[in-house]
Amino acid sequence: MRLALLLAVAWALAGCHRATQVSVANQSGVALEQVVLTGAGFERPLGTIAAGASVATLVHPRGESGLALSFRAE
Repeated sequence: MRLALLLAVAWALAGCHRATQVSVANQSGVALEQVVLTGAGFERPLGTIAAGASVATLVHPRGESGLALSFRAE
């Protein structure tokens, strides 16, 4: 019984910390600078993404979350 309870608690906690992969592709002709992903409970700086390049990262949102992407392009 204790093992089942321990497994149930471990399974529930693992579900609360699930990571989500997010990919950002720069299909423009200029570099994107100061790229930052934000959402509920996370902020992930991605730095600079060169023209034609892409980057993937893991984020750990808290529950349901939107996703915002901010950057500078000149």
